[in-house]
Amino acid sequence: MFCIVSGLMLASATSRAAVPFVQETVAATGDQGLYSSLAVDALGNPHLGYYDDTNDDLKYASKIGGVWTIETVDATGIVGTYVSLALDAQGDPSLSYFDTNTLDLKYASKNGGTWTIETVDATGTVGTWTSLALDNQGIPHIAYYDQTNHVLKYATKPDGVAWATRTVESVTLGSTSLALDSEGNPRISYHDGGNGRLKYASWSPQASAWVIELVPRNDFGSSEGHFNSLALDDQGDPHISYYNLTLQRLEYASKSVGTWTVETVDATGNVGTYSSLVLDSQGNPCISYFDLTNADLKYASKTGGAWATQIVDENGSVGTYSSLSLDAQGSPRIGYYDGDNGDLKFSTGFAPGTVTAVPVEGTSRAVPILAQNTPNPFNPRTTIRFTAPMAGPGSLTIYDVHGRLVATPVRGELTAGEHTVVWEGTDHAGRPLPSAVYFYRLDLVGFDATRRMALVR
Repeated sequence: MFCIVSGLMLASATSRAAVPFVQETVAATGDQGLYSSLAVDALGNPHLGYYDDTNDDLKYASKIGGVWTIETVDATGIVGTYVSLALDAQGDPSLSYFDTNTLDLKYASKNGGTWTIETVDATGTVGTWTSLALDNQGIPHIAYYDQTNHVLKYATKPDGVAWATRTVESVTLGSTSLALDSEGNPRISYHDGGNGRLKYASWSPQASAWVIELVPRNDFGSSEGHFNSLALDDQGDPHISYYNLTLQRLEYASKSVGTWTVETVDATGNVGTYSSLVLDSQGNPCISYFDLTNADLKYASKTGGAWATQIVDENGSVGTYSSLSLDAQGSPRIGYYDGDNGDLKFSTGFAPGTVTAVPVEGTSRAVPILAQNTPNPFNPRTTIRFTAPMAGPGSLTIYDVHGRLVATPVRGELTAGEHTVVWEGTDHAGRPLPSAVYFYRLDLVGFDATRRMALVR
């Protein structure tokens, strides 16, 4: 059974940004950031695997304590395309990737500060379109393409030592994405290039076989399933974002109680390549993707049954190889490639109504020190209180829902202790701002936080 939600985009009108997104460049020496893959650890620290096209190396970047560190993982020839990254329970990274020299699938893992590199499969040209996940025991599971035999394959270490591979299906593959259910069984979404269909494979331990399904088409005759990304909800049901090549739009498929539902997420131009999907704590889908028409990075999320889309970064041709993760507060983090400058970039967003913090120097945990404004909603003024744990530079800035800076009530050297700021609901020039939702952001040394407020005139 299936249900199709057809027609135009099921979303609010695209906005410049529903909440502030902050962009930063991670790596800019040469051509960096292709095939970027992102994961966020339990402390909210981002980890990125990517390909260094200048040096033909596999690289890994992590941001701990507000500082990016970049490591070369594998430099043995041309290595590191089709990279996929996952973190274990301790936050240690693992990477699956393609070795262009030997035409093999490889796997790198870091433990105790040391990288270990293994060859997973060397039977022909194998290892493009890799997708990696780690189970609760830290055992790796990898989906990938065997170009020699034109088959989708799966590899794991059932005993934690030796690699074992299985054939999933003979197929001309376009892309693949792997996730594990609560029992560690693999689930794989993939594009069957031979017939232009999105497929979904699940391993049945009872039958010791793969169960393969065709995901229903949103529009019959279209080529669907490109750039697919898979996530499983708490019930083990699949959610897949993907690009419809024929109709040039972003689509989303989900299965519940045996029924597939297919929706159009964004159809404003040619959009939806390089999609990356995650589910928030309530099971709502969030997607990062590339807008080919405008060469922008975009973000879509669904709450209350409605899709909302926004532009994340429009500074040049940016947003290919996007990879999305959410932190513990549900705030989006996106790694992606800047095609104009050849840079690896990273964007941080803030979920409405949350406080996002990093540890303050000299403490062992995050300290939420930005209070909710009072009153809220307000007209025409409101009071914002915060505590600076130490003296130093800081700022309190206010943004509209498009991510534009509208006011800076505080900027300069701050004393340690409590601070109270009264904002009159005006912009930089003292002009009254219209009724709307606004976001106020506190930046201190080693700390940043954002909250939401509503001006109702």
